[in-house]
Amino acid sequence: MVEQLKTFDNNVLAFTIIDGLSNVDEQYIQKLFNNKIDVGYEQINILVKLDEYKFSKNKEKGRHERYFYISEMDEAMAFVNPE
Repeated sequence: MVEQLKTFDNNVLAFTIIDGLSNVDEQYIQKLFNNKIDVGYEQINILVKLDEYKFSKNKEKGRHERYFYISEMDEAMAFVNPE
C-alpha cells in the first residue's frame, strides 16, 4: 500500500510504502512521477518511507540514495526539499 506523506508544489515526491507494492500502487506512483514530468521537472527528488520493504541493490547512474531512520524524518524531508 502507498500513501503520500506530504504534497509539494516543486520537484519533490514523498510517500510511504506499507507491506509491499501492488500493481495498483506502482501505477499510482508512476502517475505521481509523470505528473511532475508533465509540469516540466527534469529531476525529481523522491522520499520513500519503507515499512519492512525489501528492495534491490541496483544503482542507476545519476541517482543519489541516502537512508534515514524514522527519527530523522525532518532531515530526510530537508534532503529531498532543500529550499
